Amino acid sequence: MKILKIFFITTILFSLSANSQITKNNWMMGGNITFSNSVSSPDDNSSSEGKSNSIDFSPNIGYFIINKLSIGTLYQYISTVSKYEGGKSEYKSSNIGPFVRYYLLNPEKTANIFLETSYNFSTMKENNNTVFASKLGAVYFLNSSVGFELMFKYSINKYKYNTDLIPNSTSKGLTVGLGFQIHLEKEKN
Repeated sequence: MKILKIFFITTILFSLSANSQITKNNWMMGGNITFSNSVSSPDDNSSSEGKSNSIDFSPNIGYFIINKLSIGTLYQYISTVSKYEGGKSEYKSSNIGPFVRYYLLNPEKTANIFLETSYNFSTMKENNNTVFASKLGAVYFLNSSVGFELMFKYSINKYKYNTDLIPNSTSKGLTVGLGFQIHLEKEKN
């Protein structure tokens, strides 16, 4: 029993001492997946509000320009099913754009809190799509390189169609997501 207690305490101490690589000149790669339920309304009030369910897959790559602050590129794939008074529609989009992420706690912590903002866009033949998002999340680092994340994201999606048949629309919503990041230390000379 005593050996089991020592093993348990040692395991906890080692896991608490794992520090993350969220310091200057390091890279992060990973992504997240979020699910959302939102209400959208046409910009010209030509039809009724709709309810949408979405899945959002967003891989990213970033570079720490200073300790705890990363900038990078985010690719976003969104699949949405919307139900309106007159029927149902499905929409898929691929967006790309910059993001900025800041970790609030010291890099030595095994758990951390982050804030992130991003602006993604796509231009296609049929429509233009822009997404502005802000995230608040928590990350738990399993070791110095791998972190698992839980986040809340508020996003504003604007859809502008190049036809008069479909009204432009804006959807806003809060989503909950899961993700992971792999942090890579730059090789030292």
